[in-house]
Amino acid sequence: MEDRLGTKTSVMGPKWRDEGGTIRCSVLSQGMTGEKWIEYFENRGGFFCNETKKVLLSPRFTPTLGVQTELAIFKSALLPPNERYTLSANEMGHMKGLVTPRIEVTFLLREKFSNKELEEMGLWWIAIMHAPVRSFKESLISLCVDRYGDKEWISAHGAKDYDSWNSEGGFAYKIPS
Repeated sequence: MEDRLGTKTSVMGPKWRDEGGTIRCSVLSQGMTGEKWIEYFENRGGFFCNETKKVLLSPRFTPTLGVQTELAIFKSALLPPNERYTLSANEMGHMKGLVTPRIEVTFLLREKFSNKELEEMGLWWIAIMHAPVRSFKESLISLCVDRYGDKEWISAHGAKDYDSWNSEGGFAYKIPS
């Protein structure tokens, strides 16, 4: 079998599982450079915001090859409505023993899951809780996998402690080995 990148894979099990509001999945790095990710998604009709392209083309983006990352994506609805901030999401991730994933995970997740699959998970967006990046406006941002209509989006969202989030998404962290 081959995945959507044409990489040979062994027996394909379920792509993800929901464990009480936490989605578990894994991604395998393909060694794709930032330029190659832009080309890949644009050829598929995907959409990047300008900030995302800048991250992909910056020294902060370092591709890896053959690195499998186990992820936990906890739904933002698990946080009380008045506590849906970046700070609260990070506190919950750390209380669960999760760690910061690489920026590359953003693109691997977007490649792995279609908009239909995000909808099946009950998610409009997944914020990858990598180390925040400074935007060209000097604000801190995190990259997100989004679904809008039929487009596969990768966008940037504020990552300051008190930037707020709605109840329709999830926060992705790495499960330590």
